[in-house]
Amino acid sequence: MTPSRGEQRIDLVMKDTKDAIAYVEDGIVLNVNPTFLELFGYESSGELEALPVLELFASESHPAIKDALKVTGKGKTVKPIKVKGKHGKGDSFDTTI
Repeated sequence: MTPSRGEQRIDLVMKDTKDAIAYVEDGIVLNVNPTFLELFGYESSGELEALPVLELFASESHPAIKDALKVTGKGKTVKPIKVKGKHGKGDSFDTTI
């Protein structure tokens, strides 16, 4: 199946930005960009595709992330929140989403 123009634009933005971006739908990771892979310590996006996004964050960050996902799911924006990410090698790190 050929990607739509919108999908092609999203792919270009994700590849060209220096920001870590994950495309998440219904709490499941669909795609990530190279900066996201580097930040979280993974080699390829295939390692994260279909993974519940909460698995990438420490449990103490889950309530804030769930709240943010609910709000953004309604088409609203949220202010950045500080969370603890889980690196692929097991270490945790502070980040803002």
